[in-house]
Order: sequence, then C-alpha cells, then structure tokens
Amino acid sequence: SPMTISSPQTENSLTPTDLLTDNADILSSSEEERIEEKLEDISEKYGIDVLVYTTRDVPYNNESACMDFAFDRIEEYLYAEGKSDGIIFVVDMNYRLWNMSTKGKAEDAITESYGLEILDKKCIDSLSDGDYEECFMKYAETCEKFLKAYDEGKPYGPTRPFITAGMIIKALLIGAVIGLIVALIVTSGLKKQLK
Repeated sequence: SPMTISSPQTENSLTPTDLLTDNADILSSSEEERIEEKLEDISEKYGIDVLVYTTRDVPYNNESACMDFAFDRIEEYLYAEGKSDGIIFVVDMNYRLWNMSTKGKAEDAITESYGLEILDKKCIDSLSDGDYEECFMKYAETCEKFLKAYDEGKPYGPTRPFITAGMIIKALLIGAVIGLIVALIVTSGLKKQLK
C-alpha cells in the first residue's frame, strides 16, 4: 500500500489544492473564475505556478509569521503537486496582513528584494481599497511580465528595471520640473551678472 504522510488536520486543510484558494470568501464566483483562468494561463505558459491564497483563521498575528505562513503554503502545495517552481500571494483578512513567497525558478524570476517590491507597488493600493479582483489580476499580470522576461533570458532586477508607461510619464514630468528649476536658477544668475 502507498505510504501516507500524516500531518495534523489543521495543517492539512491549510494546504492550497488549486492556484486560487479563497478561504476568506472575499471573491464572487465570477471573480474567482476570471482570476483562476488568468492564473492557469500564466502557470501553464511559463511552467511556474502562480497562486493566490486568502484566509481568515490563521495561527499568527504578525508580519514575519505571515511570511513564514506564505512560505509553508507554497512549499506544501508544490510538494503535493510534485512540482518545484511557484509563487504565492497570501492575503490574511483577519489581521489585514499580506505576503508573497517564491520557490524554485520563481525565486530567480521574481526576486524577494526586487520583484516582490514591484508587486507591492502594483497591487497593494487595490488591496487597500478592497478591490480584490483588481488586486489579484494586477498581481497575475505583473507576475506574467516578470516570468516572460525571465523566460527570454532578460529577467527584471536592479540592473534591468521593470518599467511601465506610467513610470515613464512620471519620470518625464519629474525631469521637466527639474529642467525648469535649473533654467530659472541659470537665468536669474545671468540677470544678476547683467546688473
């Protein structure tokens, strides 16, 4: 008979069995379908599972424990599925905490220090606003961009920044303002010389 690994029931019930696990019940069934479809497309295309996991009943109440919780969930999922590459986004509705954890190739594609910081910037406003579908879709789309770049051998990181149209416009506006200030300083300096 096949050997089974027994673990406490609470631990077992926390293991994700799908790419989307909405234990906190914050998504409608149509939202779940759309998010699941998106996660499946990306996961199949790049061979790296992209997961979303929401919860309420968690055995912790601080940020570092939430980080450990996310890490445990992705490890358990990958082990159960016989896979080695994945990223998980955990949202805990009880303590208003969230975290992400990567394993295998996902660690190279979406590094903790750079990739997770970008995901934070892209998703967390929607999360704070309670627009969960938008948040998870942005997460999926951003993961997709990171995985695509990694797949093409040009991963995003400090040496190859992740840039969006919004970031370019912001940089141009900042550049224009700085240029204007410099021009005003130079011209006022020239005016003083004329006097």
